[in-house]
Amino acid sequence: MKIRTYFFVHFTLFIFTVFISLYFGSLYTKGDQYFYNMWFEEISSLNLYYGYSYYASQINYFEFIHFLVTWYGSLVFDKLTLHMFVNVLFILLLVEVFKKLNFNPLLALIIIASNFYVPVLLLAAERLKFGFMFLFLFVLFDAYNKKIYM
Repeated sequence: MKIRTYFFVHFTLFIFTVFISLYFGSLYTKGDQYFYNMWFEEISSLNLYYGYSYYASQINYFEFIHFLVTWYGSLVFDKLTLHMFVNVLFILLLVEVFKKLNFNPLLALIIIASNFYVPVLLLAAERLKFGFMFLFLFVLFDAYNKKIYM
Protein backbone atom coordinates (compact mmCIF):
# COMPACT_ATOMS: atom_id res chain seq x y z
CA MET A 1 0.00 0.00 0.00
CA LYS A 2 2.76 2.46 0.95
CA ILE A 3 4.66 1.82 -2.30
CA ARG A 4 1.64 2.69 -4.47
CA THR A 5 0.94 5.74 -2.31
CA TYR A 6 4.50 6.96 -2.77
CA PHE A 7 4.13 6.43 -6.52
CA PHE A 8 1.07 8.71 -6.36
CA VAL A 9 3.08 11.27 -4.36
CA HIS A 10 5.97 11.14 -6.88
CA PHE A 11 3.61 11.50 -9.82
CA THR A 12 1.57 14.34 -8.28
CA LEU A 13 4.66 16.29 -7.27
CA PHE A 14 6.24 15.66 -10.68
CA ILE A 15 3.23 17.35 -12.33
CA PHE A 16 3.30 20.11 -9.69
CA THR A 17 7.02 20.73 -10.26
CA VAL A 18 6.81 20.76 -14.05
CA PHE A 19 3.91 23.23 -13.89
CA ILE A 20 5.65 25.54 -11.41
CA SER A 21 8.94 25.35 -13.31
CA LEU A 22 7.60 25.96 -16.80
CA TYR A 23 4.63 28.25 -16.19
CA PHE A 24 5.87 30.45 -13.36
CA GLY A 25 9.49 30.15 -14.48
CA SER A 26 8.57 31.77 -17.78
CA LEU A 27 6.87 34.63 -15.93
CA TYR A 28 9.62 35.20 -13.36
CA THR A 29 12.24 37.17 -15.30
CA LYS A 30 12.98 40.24 -13.16
CA GLY A 31 15.14 40.72 -10.09
CA ASP A 32 17.94 38.21 -9.70
CA GLN A 33 16.60 36.18 -12.62
CA TYR A 34 17.48 39.03 -14.98
CA PHE A 35 21.18 38.47 -14.27
CA TYR A 36 20.88 34.67 -14.29
CA ASN A 37 19.10 34.81 -17.67
CA MET A 38 21.68 37.20 -19.09
CA TRP A 39 24.49 34.96 -17.84
CA PHE A 40 22.79 31.80 -19.13
CA GLU A 41 22.48 33.24 -22.65
CA GLU A 42 26.20 34.04 -22.77
CA ILE A 43 27.56 30.94 -21.10
CA SER A 44 26.95 28.39 -23.87
CA SER A 45 29.28 30.24 -26.25
CA LEU A 46 32.20 30.29 -23.75
CA ASN A 47 34.62 27.54 -22.85
CA LEU A 48 34.91 26.22 -19.30
CA TYR A 49 37.59 28.67 -18.13
CA TYR A 50 36.06 31.83 -19.62
CA GLY A 51 32.61 30.68 -18.63
CA TYR A 52 33.64 30.37 -15.00
CA SER A 53 35.36 33.77 -15.09
CA TYR A 54 32.21 35.30 -16.55
CA TYR A 55 30.10 33.48 -13.94
CA ALA A 56 32.23 34.86 -11.10
CA SER A 57 32.06 38.40 -12.48
CA GLN A 58 28.30 38.40 -13.16
CA ILE A 59 26.94 36.35 -10.28
CA ASN A 60 29.62 37.41 -7.77
CA TYR A 61 29.91 33.92 -6.31
CA PHE A 62 32.27 31.02 -6.81
CA GLU A 63 30.01 27.98 -6.50
CA PHE A 64 31.57 25.50 -8.84
CA ILE A 65 28.85 22.80 -8.79
CA HIS A 66 26.09 25.25 -9.72
CA PHE A 67 28.32 26.63 -12.46
CA LEU A 68 29.16 23.19 -13.88
CA VAL A 69 25.55 21.98 -13.97
CA THR A 70 24.40 25.22 -15.57
CA TRP A 71 27.30 25.42 -18.02
CA TYR A 72 26.96 21.82 -19.21
CA GLY A 73 23.18 22.15 -19.29
CA SER A 74 23.35 25.35 -21.34
CA LEU A 75 25.10 23.41 -24.10
CA VAL A 76 22.02 21.20 -24.54
CA PHE A 77 18.93 22.87 -23.04
CA ASP A 78 17.38 26.29 -22.66
CA LYS A 79 17.24 27.66 -19.10
CA LEU A 80 13.62 26.73 -18.37
CA THR A 81 14.05 23.13 -19.48
CA LEU A 82 17.31 22.67 -17.59
CA HIS A 83 15.89 24.06 -14.37
CA MET A 84 12.74 22.00 -14.79
CA PHE A 85 14.92 18.86 -14.76
CA VAL A 86 16.89 20.13 -11.75
CA ASN A 87 13.64 21.01 -9.95
CA VAL A 88 12.18 17.56 -10.60
CA LEU A 89 15.34 15.98 -9.21
CA PHE A 90 15.15 18.29 -6.17
CA ILE A 91 11.53 17.34 -5.42
CA LEU A 92 12.14 13.63 -5.96
CA LEU A 93 15.09 13.73 -3.55
CA LEU A 94 12.93 15.58 -1.02
CA VAL A 95 10.21 12.92 -1.29
CA GLU A 96 12.82 10.20 -0.82
CA VAL A 97 14.03 11.92 2.35
CA PHE A 98 10.46 11.92 3.68
CA LYS A 99 10.21 8.25 2.71
CA LYS A 100 13.46 7.39 4.51
CA LEU A 101 12.21 9.17 7.63
CA ASN A 102 9.02 7.04 7.52
CA PHE A 103 6.63 9.92 6.99
CA ASN A 104 3.10 9.21 5.93
CA PRO A 105 3.15 9.65 2.11
CA LEU A 106 0.06 11.85 2.01
CA LEU A 107 1.41 14.02 4.81
CA ALA A 108 4.65 14.41 2.84
CA LEU A 109 2.62 15.43 -0.22
CA ILE A 110 0.67 18.02 1.76
CA ILE A 111 3.80 19.43 3.40
CA ILE A 112 5.68 19.76 0.10
CA ALA A 113 2.77 21.04 -2.00
CA SER A 114 1.57 23.61 0.53
CA ASN A 115 4.91 24.90 1.76
CA PHE A 116 5.69 28.50 0.75
CA TYR A 117 9.42 27.85 0.48
CA VAL A 118 9.18 25.05 -2.08
CA PRO A 119 8.14 27.38 -4.96
CA VAL A 120 10.82 29.83 -3.82
CA LEU A 121 13.42 27.09 -4.08
CA LEU A 122 12.03 25.99 -7.43
CA LEU A 123 12.11 29.50 -8.91
CA ALA A 124 14.30 32.07 -7.20
CA ALA A 125 16.85 30.34 -4.99
CA GLU A 126 18.78 28.41 -7.64
CA ARG A 127 22.05 28.06 -5.76
CA LEU A 128 20.38 27.32 -2.42
CA LYS A 129 18.46 24.51 -4.11
CA PHE A 130 21.77 22.83 -5.00
CA GLY A 131 22.84 23.05 -1.36
CA PHE A 132 19.64 21.36 -0.24
CA MET A 133 20.09 18.66 -2.88
CA PHE A 134 23.48 17.79 -1.41
CA LEU A 135 21.93 17.73 2.06
CA PHE A 136 19.23 15.35 0.81
CA LEU A 137 21.87 13.13 -0.82
CA PHE A 138 23.79 13.06 2.45
CA VAL A 139 20.68 11.98 4.33
CA LEU A 140 19.87 9.32 1.74
CA PHE A 141 23.38 7.93 1.34
CA ASP A 142 24.98 8.43 4.74
CA ALA A 143 28.26 6.55 5.11
CA TYR A 144 27.35 4.53 8.19
CA ASN A 145 23.74 3.76 7.31
CA LYS A 146 22.54 5.22 10.61
CA LYS A 147 18.94 6.00 11.34
CA ILE A 148 17.98 9.65 11.62
CA TYR A 149 15.75 10.65 14.48
CA MET A 150 13.78 13.83 14.49
